[in-house]
Amino acid sequence: PDPEAQRVIATAQRLFDAMEARDSTALQRLLHPEAAIIGVRPDGRVRVQGEGVAAWIRSVAQSPEPLRERMWTPRVDVD
Repeated sequence: PDPEAQRVIATAQRLFDAMEARDSTALQRLLHPEAAIIGVRPDGRVRVQGEGVAAWIRSVAQSPEPLRERMWTPRVDVD
């Protein structure tokens, strides 16, 4: 496997781990302050977080529900 692709996957996994741990400090370190947060619901609907990264991080930190994201067969295209 391509080392650069492995670094991308590892970074994504750190983001997922920080979400599950509700670790706002780690999330702040991983995300650009102007990043767009886009979620896809199980039914396929897309949701764009319009309030910004800081608000999204707060919502993750305060979430009463478990936040578990998983990757099964990640594909990374490095340009």
